[in-house]
Amino acid sequence: MIRTKQQNVRGKTRGFTMLEAIVAVIITSVGLLGVAALQGTAIGHTKKASDRTIAAAQLANLSSRMKSSQSYWQTIPVDFSITIAADGTIAGGAEGAALQAEVTDCFANSCTDPRAMVAHNLRKWVTDGGNVDTSSGFADRLINPTATITRVDNSIPVQLDVILGWDQKAMTAGFNMAAGHAGISTSNYQIRIQP
Repeated sequence: MIRTKQQNVRGKTRGFTMLEAIVAVIITSVGLLGVAALQGTAIGHTKKASDRTIAAAQLANLSSRMKSSQSYWQTIPVDFSITIAADGTIAGGAEGAALQAEVTDCFANSCTDPRAMVAHNLRKWVTDGGNVDTSSGFADRLINPTATITRVDNSIPVQLDVILGWDQKAMTAGFNMAAGHAGISTSNYQIRIQP
């Protein structure tokens, strides 16, 4: 009997079947999607860490500015609490209104009134943040920031709780979620200062 080549081929088949190739492509695709999701998460965590670093640096800068105006801060009322918006607006009780009313530019004019110096310093803190190049303060680096400064009870010497809050965009699967969706959360950084 003569053996044909077709009979021998069946027993010595080499290569992959179509089903094996499809399974390999599916497994590789799932792995690549996992890597893409991890990348989005890593970017989101990096942004959060960057924002917290900016907040810490800005609050350290505010602490230095407050120490330069100790005569004002040591005489604030017990119920002192103000909020500073990203545009430099100061609000909160009678003292907040008095600070908001101060419009003296202490760089252009000499400030002798401690309240005028504090109002000027708070506005400059928002807009330039004490940067050497004065290009931007926290208002340009964080999303919708606000700062709240509150006196701690009857503490002597005066102690202040300072909270810098901002909106944080969530990163999901590598895609930045648009503002106004569920991907926005509020973050804050708080310190206690003794000017």
